[in-house]
Amino acid sequence: MKLKFKIKQDQQLREFIAEHDISEKLLSAIKNNGDLRVNGEHVTVRCLLRKEDMLEIIFPEEKRGKQLTPAKMELDILYEDEYLLVVNKPAMMPCIPDHRYHDQTLANGLIAYYESIGLDSTIHFVNRLDRETSGLLIVAKYRYIHYLLSREHIERKYMALAYGQVSDQTIDLPIGRLSCHVRREILPAGKPSVTHCHVLKQGEHFSLVECRLETGRTHQIRVHLSAIGHPLIGDRLYGDIRNSAGTYYLHSYQLRFTHPITKQVLVFVEERPIDEAYYQSD
Repeated sequence: MKLKFKIKQDQQLREFIAEHDISEKLLSAIKNNGDLRVNGEHVTVRCLLRKEDMLEIIFPEEKRGKQLTPAKMELDILYEDEYLLVVNKPAMMPCIPDHRYHDQTLANGLIAYYESIGLDSTIHFVNRLDRETSGLLIVAKYRYIHYLLSREHIERKYMALAYGQVSDQTIDLPIGRLSCHVRREILPAGKPSVTHCHVLKQGEHFSLVECRLETGRTHQIRVHLSAIGHPLIGDRLYGDIRNSAGTYYLHSYQLRFTHPITKQVLVFVEERPIDEAYYQSD
């Protein structure tokens, strides 16, 4: 990856680098396997930048692990530039390989896509979704872009189909884990967790709820809705054993964030139809 900057005022290169959140570790990697150039000439961090200079920061190449193999698949890419992409993940697809899913994950598909466009890098998910959860994900193409995005506020909104008559409310309950099991719990010593709920539609036995996350804990929406007595329809892990669908409806439908390089505010919205099977309870 290469970043170019037109210098706006005289200053030391080291100072400029610090202002752009390039760590000492990354700077060392740039020195060893990348380059720093001013007006096309190699320089060191002791260089004095002058107004109107053109600075190039060339980052070292990123190699993926051998265990992450490419797998060709159809990808629903909503946005892409040289730094990141936004992809719409289908339900029932894991983000990354594990002991159960070795090669049919979104990461495997993205690696195959990278190879098709000649991009030699690895996968950096800025946000992640559970296997059953569908919707929008930000994928940084480079570690530095991932780092910048991890420091930014990303507004995330989900649609969730829950049992019963949910009311508009903010759920502020700490979430933690009692053991090594995947299930999370409401625990006094857990991490602060806040979900803002707004009802979009209601039926006799269900509520379609927009959930805006203020924090991003594992299973946060599922835990919070279960804690107030309204588990997701079909979410057997968190209390719903009444629905025969076997899966639940939870969809990441809106992302809003500031692009780490261009500083443009980006907003993406992608809704997902609800299968009638989710409404059918035993």
